[in-house]
Amino acid sequence: MDFVHLHVHSDGSLLDSACTPESLLAQARMLQMTTLALTDSNALYRAAEFFRLAPSFGIRPILGTELSAYVDEPDLFPAGVLLLVENETGYANLLRLINAAHLDRPPLHPPQVSLGQILSCAEGLHLLLGNRDSILAPYLLAEHWLEARALTTSLRESFGDRLHLELNGCGDPGETSLSRNLLLLAEALDIPLVAGGDVHYLKPEDQPLHEILSSVRTLTRLGQPHRAKKACPRRHLRSPQEMAQDFAWKPELLRNACALADRLRFSFPPFSLRLPHSGRTTEQENALLRRVCAERFPSRYLESDVGAGERLEFELGWIERLGYAGYFLLVFDLVEEAKRRSIAVFGRGSAASVSAGARPFPVYTSVSPATHGFVLSICPSAGVGFFSFIRSMNMTPGSPLRQAESTMSSNTLRAE
Repeated sequence: MDFVHLHVHSDGSLLDSACTPESLLAQARMLQMTTLALTDSNALYRAAEFFRLAPSFGIRPILGTELSAYVDEPDLFPAGVLLLVENETGYANLLRLINAAHLDRPPLHPPQVSLGQILSCAEGLHLLLGNRDSILAPYLLAEHWLEARALTTSLRESFGDRLHLELNGCGDPGETSLSRNLLLLAEALDIPLVAGGDVHYLKPEDQPLHEILSSVRTLTRLGQPHRAKKACPRRHLRSPQEMAQDFAWKPELLRNACALADRLRFSFPPFSLRLPHSGRTTEQENALLRRVCAERFPSRYLESDVGAGERLEFELGWIERLGYAGYFLLVFDLVEEAKRRSIAVFGRGSAASVSAGARPFPVYTSVSPATHGFVLSICPSAGVGFFSFIRSMNMTPGSPLRQAESTMSSNTLRAE
């Protein structure tokens, strides 16, 4: 039987898993899976790498997060919800929630969001409830049916058919009672049930390593109980055959997981530099950058300073070859607006050594790189091997590499 794991943690869930995206994908391929989700806790640290690597393993990736949340008041040990991204709107809402979890939390509390914040960002997201750590579990374990129904109903009003109940089959304490009550609630409110795994390590023999990580995270000794520890040995990446055995009593839960996975078609756009577009062509951006520099150059340098003019022309040539004129214009606009509002501007980073950015604007710093002979270093993470080499060589217009540069075409640079 086919099955899709929709609840999987990598080492992006800090100190709660040691699985790298690559190891998860390799294990999934070995188990003949074709789709896999990544749902790290309160973060997307490994999401980009997971999506980048997945096609090479023949795996279709799904994105989500296990987000800590509270119903009434912030908690030092918050429960959570599992959110899965269906489309770009859902991805944007997930980013809003993760940012709010980290920025709006009370002092000395872990990241968490309120139920109201989740309800306001429901579009494009699927929500799964039911595992031991979910905001629904305490009500079901205590058999507080009115509270459980009220919570589930409020969530369904926002999520509609994108609300699901999750059964893990991990062997947690109280899981039998929790599963029974989840089944009763799902039947009473007509909410679909899906099978989950809550994966934290690859194989059963990796459980001791996870116990060590959990002890470090909770500041406890090995074997010492803690409410945030997941002690059961069933949180490995179970094969579809194992899941079929574990849910033989209700196999439709596996089919429901596959049906849900088919709805989750979000994918990151091709990896490239994405900046706000000015509406101009590349040639127009290059011309505008040159005009801004030409207007401001006389107020920064004397006409007799031939070296400064040569340096400026040299740097503008590199900026144009790498297609970064729009980037410098964007930063220029930001700094000009900050100055208009009397907001202090301080320069740092590799582009601070560029005459085109630093002096004629100024954008980053008022120090003259031409006067002090600073290293040419622009456009961090440009991804051009030759350019990275040039940056390390203190290349100035008069250096031997300056003549070599003139023979390099922009096509060669982009190919590098």
